[in-house]
Amino acid sequence: MELKHAPCLLLFVLALFGAACGFVGVNAWPDDHDNDREEAMDLPPQSALPGRFRARGDVPNTHDRGLPRGLVNMLPDTHLTFACERQDFFGDDHLALLAPLPRLRVVEVVDTPGLTPKGLTRLSEMPKLAGLTLLGAVSLSDAALEQIARAGHLEWLELGPCDNVSAGGVRKLAALKKLRTLVLYDARHLSAADVEALERERPQLQVFTRTR
Repeated sequence: MELKHAPCLLLFVLALFGAACGFVGVNAWPDDHDNDREEAMDLPPQSALPGRFRARGDVPNTHDRGLPRGLVNMLPDTHLTFACERQDFFGDDHLALLAPLPRLRVVEVVDTPGLTPKGLTRLSEMPKLAGLTLLGAVSLSDAALEQIARAGHLEWLELGPCDNVSAGGVRKLAALKKLRTLVLYDARHLSAADVEALERERPQLQVFTRTR
């Protein structure tokens, strides 16, 4: 055999070896996911729920895209974000509309103060909820934080204003075992020593206090 054919033979042998061992080439991922199984999901219509939905994908070649309301198709590797900011209304009934959505992972409500602590009980019904932002969305109190602490899958939490929240109320959030980041705005009753005590109790948790 001529030497010039040796590289081709080597590549051929390596390819056979990789196939036999179950290795997948770097470029083996398809260019798109059009052939992946899609699931249909009903999103509340715009007239029923103010704000916007976005679908986010966590694998190569997926994208962040806005979703129309009604029946939509979603790939199995995507999740939902809902955001509502400076809307005329957003209250407990609207949070109840979000609770049944199985792909919902992030909820952001900003400067739309229509929620009540009682309505926050719906958060515990969202099994995939990993991120929550409530800024100017509800009158935050120790009772409200107790309800938020029941949303056991939260990893990121941003709350404000917290001027009516005590250090004891913030300690209730230690029940969120998956929580990694806690951002509190205007928490005037929370001292640096309180923050340090919470971080000692939960070493994987970072607590940030800010002014809005």
